Amino acid sequence: MPVESVVRDYQQDYYLALQQSGSDGESTVFIEFMLEVILKSIQEILIDTDQATDQVTDQVKRLISVVGGKWISSTDIMHKLKLSHKPTFRKNYLKPAMELKLIVMKYPNTPSSPKQQYKRT
Repeated sequence: MPVESVVRDYQQDYYLALQQSGSDGESTVFIEFMLEVILKSIQEILIDTDQATDQVTDQVKRLISVVGGKWISSTDIMHKLKLSHKPTFRKNYLKPAMELKLIVMKYPNTPSSPKQQYKRT
């Protein structure tokens, strides 16, 4: 949660809330400020999640549904998805999922390795 960045964006208000709480001898003002910061942080996460969801195609969603936390080869992924055309699989499934950092390669330094495997992040 990006609370620190929101606090940084409202740094002057942060110090004013601390000062007011100190003057009042109670933390109500500071707690209210922090609750607002947390709410803004959650809203930012939701906006980012919505944007990421919009970018995920149906093909990528299908890919993610068969790729778990264990390493799996592209051949096995294609078999599970009932696909046979490797270039289409790479273009519409594998590449977009990697660009969105939803999956990672086991051997990133040798992407075309015959031993290459993938797993969810």
